[in-house]
Amino acid sequence: MNWVLTMMVASFGLNMISSMPCLEIPLCHFLFICIGLLMHFVLGIDIGFRRTKKFLRESIIVGTLIGVLDFIIQRFIFYKPRVFATYYSLIWYIFQMWFLIGFAEEIVFRGVIQTELMKTLPQDVKILGLNFKRGTLLAAIIFGLAHTINIFTIANVYFVIGQVISAIIFGLIVGYFYQETGSLIPAIIIHNLANGIASLAYVL
Repeated sequence: MNWVLTMMVASFGLNMISSMPCLEIPLCHFLFICIGLLMHFVLGIDIGFRRTKKFLRESIIVGTLIGVLDFIIQRFIFYKPRVFATYYSLIWYIFQMWFLIGFAEEIVFRGVIQTELMKTLPQDVKILGLNFKRGTLLAAIIFGLAHTINIFTIANVYFVIGQVISAIIFGLIVGYFYQETGSLIPAIIIHNLANGIASLAYVL
């Protein structure tokens, strides 16, 4: 459990560092991926790197619906124009939103943190008729609170508060998919679709 607590602290620290205005490259996400790969391939720790056909269609539907809802909110309520100096910066932004962020964050928050928390807190909690492990619930709360670091780059504090709340709900959704499948694939699909579609608010 100690290494999980260390990972939780590191995730907050790395997110905070990478959110500083002077650092445009999301260093923490690359480090998350490296840590996940190290744990899986070198230390032999199971963090959900397995194929599954369960819930794939549902994950596409859920990710699309969340992305469309987030697109509407960001486009018509909290819209702030984003300027891309070059095509490279636009392509880099698209890559982050459609691939990098979801992949990296799911490795850490579901693959590493939630996996261990489900072992430590396996008791069920019923929410809206679904059985969630207490570890899944706690991992979702940690995921939401990790977004408080966005206060350093987003001036609208109400947007950040809303982001934390929505991230907890989102963490519950992807956490349930991971809990039921034991695979990161559905969670990554949902995360990347949600981020990618929402990012179109600043691209289109």
